[in-house]
Amino acid sequence: MTQYQDSFNLLRRLAKDTFYRMLHGHELDCVQSEETLTDINLLEIKREGLYFFRVDKPTKHEEKEKGFDWEFWIGCNRSGWDRYAVQAKRMYLESGKYERLRHKHKGATKFQIEVLEDFAQSTGAIPLYCFYNAIDHTQLKGHWHCTYPPELEQMGCTIVPLRIVKQAHKPRKPKSFKDLHKDSSAKPWQCLLCPGILNPKLAQHPNGFLPEDGSYKKYERLPSHFTYFQETGIIEDLPSDLYTSELGGYPKRIMVIDTGGKEF
Repeated sequence: MTQYQDSFNLLRRLAKDTFYRMLHGHELDCVQSEETLTDINLLEIKREGLYFFRVDKPTKHEEKEKGFDWEFWIGCNRSGWDRYAVQAKRMYLESGKYERLRHKHKGATKFQIEVLEDFAQSTGAIPLYCFYNAIDHTQLKGHWHCTYPPELEQMGCTIVPLRIVKQAHKPRKPKSFKDLHKDSSAKPWQCLLCPGILNPKLAQHPNGFLPEDGSYKKYERLPSHFTYFQETGIIEDLPSDLYTSELGGYPKRIMVIDTGGKEF
């Protein structure tokens, strides 16, 4: 099995696991937070031997004020790398809504979504939200925007572009699964490794992930500092040429998925 296929299968497995953690946690009244769900998924990615880095920052205040959940680098040196800045949120099954979408940490001056957008515009990253869900077949209908056959459990982890989330983020705007996933750009996160996403020339539908302001940047090679920090898995000082933004945003963790030079 290829490195690409291993990574694709891993995302599918984690989406299914998340789906049932959400569902069973609700049934047993032991609901896990989005932070816990994120930690579990990222730990599993680490256990698979993929590049994974923890970003050390000096204070807890900075982490709460400026940190978003993680950064994905996906691609290979042969065809280039896409960089994604990701904030995670979970569905509240009682209401079917993302009730912490407008969450602001105590003492923070900016919403998480503002920090994420500013970082993406400054660095050329693609800003996304990752939603953790457990839905039924009636909710699946009309909200599956992947070229693979519909699969309920794969909606456990979905990816939604920032431009869609910004509309729902506004006060008094609906924040349900339906409202965040009715656009065709809202997809199961396995689509991050879809050939049509990695190579837009082969896309059956427009990518939809790319920011509308044109700030997206394709990186020809994986930055060298990842190789330098691979031994420890901890990045203490992020390179200023790659991680400078007006609001000081930064990823709490960084993951690299090398597609192994797969040709499409």
